[in-house]
Amino acid sequence: MVQDIVDDSRGDIRNANVKFRILDEDGDHLNSTEWIDVADLLYPYTGSVMGDPYKVELGKNEGFANYQVEVLVNNYYISNEDPYLVTIYEPVGDFITGGGYIITENSSGLYPAAPGSRTNFGFNVKFNKTGKNLQGHLNFIWRTADGRIMQAKANAMNSLGVNIDGDCKEAVFVAKCNVVDHSGQALHNSGGLLMYVTLTDCGEPGESHDLDYIGFTLWNGNELWYSSDWDGMQTQEMDLTAGNLVVHSGFSLGVTDESANVKTKEAQIATSLEPEVHLPVFNVYPNPFSDRLRMEFVSEETTHGRVDMFDMTGRLVQTIFNQPVEAGELYQAEFVPGSEVSSFYIYRLTLGDAVRNGKVIYRK
Repeated sequence: MVQDIVDDSRGDIRNANVKFRILDEDGDHLNSTEWIDVADLLYPYTGSVMGDPYKVELGKNEGFANYQVEVLVNNYYISNEDPYLVTIYEPVGDFITGGGYIITENSSGLYPAAPGSRTNFGFNVKFNKTGKNLQGHLNFIWRTADGRIMQAKANAMNSLGVNIDGDCKEAVFVAKCNVVDHSGQALHNSGGLLMYVTLTDCGEPGESHDLDYIGFTLWNGNELWYSSDWDGMQTQEMDLTAGNLVVHSGFSLGVTDESANVKTKEAQIATSLEPEVHLPVFNVYPNPFSDRLRMEFVSEETTHGRVDMFDMTGRLVQTIFNQPVEAGELYQAEFVPGSEVSSFYIYRLTLGDAVRNGKVIYRK
């Protein structure tokens, strides 16, 4: 869809010509259409253009590929849009994938995105055939307020966890990235950064009224380079502006049973029958954490309280609180990971029959 923008001299969008250029994820040219006329007028000043299909052959062992699509416009009109990232995948097996963009307003870090700018992304993560090793790709492009075009790319996945309980499916993965500044400015210590991605898949576009959500956090050691929506303590997931997220999995925070070649849950984190607890005071900080995690809460009723910590496989790691609680009193708990650490943890606070679950990220 192409549109004549609102100004004092609007024209006839049917004069415009459009060309689509297909690039690989490194930006190398693969294919282009001819210049196409804007033939169909959908609304006044808005038309549509469709190019010929482009056939993609996926690698035998990967089952997915990332591309960039440039939209060029001429003949009285121009386009200032960045390339769109597109992820093509084969919908089989256990995997997560996504592509599209978000419009950031509260980005933070050393290289935050400009307010109102478009941040493009595409990714695919899955386990190999043995179910032991992760493989996948991440391509992430954003523009800073001073005009720098930054790109984070990853071919190495450190961890993946999913939770398919409930109406919306959740996933968290960590990718080891290299960052490039395409504006030509120097960028030091830009290799081996960790991108933490949290996402919520609420269904296919057009089939659900709920939007998908996603959050990106890029760390260089203890230095925050980028957050898509920082609240002062952690990255909040935000609405997906365009695109789709897919959590395609038959397991939920589970461990792999090699002999049966299936994935089973070792611990039940939450069920839809459990009411969610609402608390007058509830804080979990810092998130991400590298040493110890602190939790404080106030219960509205006198009951029994318990806080359990689960790793990314759903295994109960530690119970950090287990005692009666009085209404209106402030209680605190602390979690220190042991020798075996996980990239993220799930906490479960239980007060009587009500529960509250959440995700926290661990950084070494």
